[in-house]
Amino acid sequence: VDELITPHPLYNALSQVKEARFVAYKQLFDGRLHVKMIELFNYSAEKGNVLGDESYHRCIEYLIGRVTIKGHHGGDRKSEIFQKNNLTP
Repeated sequence: VDELITPHPLYNALSQVKEARFVAYKQLFDGRLHVKMIELFNYSAEKGNVLGDESYHRCIEYLIGRVTIKGHHGGDRKSEIFQKNNLTP
């Protein structure tokens, strides 16, 4: 037993019996992920995006000190709307 490695309280809460706790934990991963969820994981990984809701983004931003939601890039400077509004960088 390693004193530095301890079970998480949520893991311990699965059951008071060690064997039942192991079975309950294993069952959490028995189901298959929906195809859309896998696509979201892959898309986020490819784009380098954090996958989560707004509060999760805020938490991760705080932890890493960086913005986790990518902003929009500029615009079409040759577009009629851009020229009409005289938008300059």
